[in-house]
Amino acid sequence: MRAPQDLYSATVHNALSQQIETRVTYKISGVTQVESATLQPGQSHTFEQRTEQAGTMHITGVIERVDVSAEGGVTIDVEAPFPGITSPTRALKIAVETRDGKTVVYGGSYLWG
Repeated sequence: MRAPQDLYSATVHNALSQQIETRVTYKISGVTQVESATLQPGQSHTFEQRTEQAGTMHITGVIERVDVSAEGGVTIDVEAPFPGITSPTRALKIAVETRDGKTVVYGGSYLWG
């Protein structure tokens, strides 16, 4: 049996010369939760792991979607399963940068979009 390809937490870094909007969608106990952050050039934001207690059970939420918007109408939306995630992952570094004149998103060393 394969390990779950779950992403629990991530830090997004804005390596662009412009502001970006980031949004992460979590799912925990069947409920969707969204967290957003505006990042200036050079800034980072950590989307923390989310958990809840249900009786004696400890439930961990998973990140289902990462959305990035930049000036000029650039929008990159990536949904799970995320490229490069082959087992439960915490503290993934996500970089928003320019490559060959295009805005791209990297999750770890994998190109996401």
